[in-house]
Amino acid sequence: ARLVMYLGAACLNAFVADNWTGPPMEGQKASPLPRHASIEGAASKALQEASRRAMEADSEIFYIGATLPAYLRAALTLLVDVVPRPGTAPRTHAWWAARAVGCQQRLLHGRSFSLHTLLFKLWDAAPAALGVPGSALVAQGPASEQGDMPQVQGLDLGG
Repeated sequence: ARLVMYLGAACLNAFVADNWTGPPMEGQKASPLPRHASIEGAASKALQEASRRAMEADSEIFYIGATLPAYLRAALTLLVDVVPRPGTAPRTHAWWAARAVGCQQRLLHGRSFSLHTLLFKLWDAAPAALGVPGSALVAQGPASEQGDMPQVQGLDLGG
């Protein structure tokens, strides 16, 4: 279960780096799967399109400008679709799965009810898996009138 999560997290991070944070994954293969290593040209474009279509949810279209969508599809498969046996999931598994689902939702043209439901189910599971009470992740009360950030279980979120 741990290796599957690590592979999923690596695929997710490669996708996020190429699409948002950088550096671009220049020269990267269209898919993280060794079987796809020799795919080029029209076959590569077909693989990317199939990956995009596989991530459409609730009739919402996946953003066509996203690069390396097969990496996000692989991350979703490893982190969400492959469910570890009870008690074997690494402590951060729900957090990584939620992060992958969040990326998928951001790249849809509209909001997906099914992804929204799954995302919040994963976010609810993450604190318990990490051994943190769920309320510790929610700010305790509004920010003060002086512009201070709220406190989270004694952690000052201000700069």
